[in-house]
Amino acid sequence: LVVVGGQVYFNVMAWAFDDVRQIFGKVAWFLKMYVPLAMAVPVVVIGAPVVEELYFRGRLYGGLAERWSPRFAIGVTALLFAPAHGLSPWALLGYLGPAVLLGWLRWRTGGLTAPVLAHAGMNAAGIVMIYWN
Repeated sequence: LVVVGGQVYFNVMAWAFDDVRQIFGKVAWFLKMYVPLAMAVPVVVIGAPVVEELYFRGRLYGGLAERWSPRFAIGVTALLFAPAHGLSPWALLGYLGPAVLLGWLRWRTGGLTAPVLAHAGMNAAGIVMIYWN
């Protein structure tokens, strides 16, 4: 459900904002042209979710939630997660929803397993859409 929700959110953002659609299109073109599927899967589906979740929902969320509150930590980590992907201001909106969802999973489960698996699922769905489109 989380993976489907994340993909629906990305698709709505791409439909609503031409800037988002253009950037995602460029990323998809680059991956298909220069990155073999055998390399994309370990990096995009495994490596990126583990590293990003360890930092954003692990270290950063943990410190912020302990010092202030889980809601504050979810908001701040979401706002930092989006620009970490280096996209234009409008395209950043495409990352805010899933980032909040991943933060919520961290808070509800108390661990990183659920956010890592959800993040990997969203990335896997993106890889499927890119390579089998």
